[in-house]
Amino acid sequence: MERATQLSNLIEQSKEVEIPDAFVLQNKKLLKVNMQACAGQVLAKAGSMIAYQGQISFSRLGSGGADKWIKKKISGEQFTLMQATGQGDLFLADGANDIVLLYLTNEAIGVEALNLLAFTPSISYDITMIKGAGMIAGGLWTVALNGTGYLALISKGEPLTLRVTPEQPTYTDPNATIAWSQGLEP
Repeated sequence: MERATQLSNLIEQSKEVEIPDAFVLQNKKLLKVNMQACAGQVLAKAGSMIAYQGQISFSRLGSGGADKWIKKKISGEQFTLMQATGQGDLFLADGANDIVLLYLTNEAIGVEALNLLAFTPSISYDITMIKGAGMIAGGLWTVALNGTGYLALISKGEPLTLRVTPEQPTYTDPNATIAWSQGLEP
């Protein structure tokens, strides 16, 4: 049973986390983006901005060129990004989903588009086809990210990382799969 708290306690427990990193979790469901640490730019899921402090402008990001536009139309992949530009702090969330922070160091990762919250522009992205997947298995398309920088994923609850080896293949429900590392084929 949880009882009411005093206002002073609530303010102390929920105050802003002050760390100079580009991406910082304020809690499991709220991401703070330090725009200065991101060189004044970040790419985020459209509609995920809940607040900002400073001078930040927002624009819907185009498809990323004709090639990505065609892939997006063919795939039906729900992948709409916004670009935030400026100075200050940007706060992002996606419903009541948990946020998982990653820092890629010249690495690649595949992500289901619905689970992508934000990333720094130093990470490139493309819409790619999953080999061997059928429409019944959740579709043929996903988002490939690679480079060095911050990445925020969303998860309905705490994620589980499964070890995959050639001796022990691993199978997951496509609706429960969030991301996979380079070299794996879902």
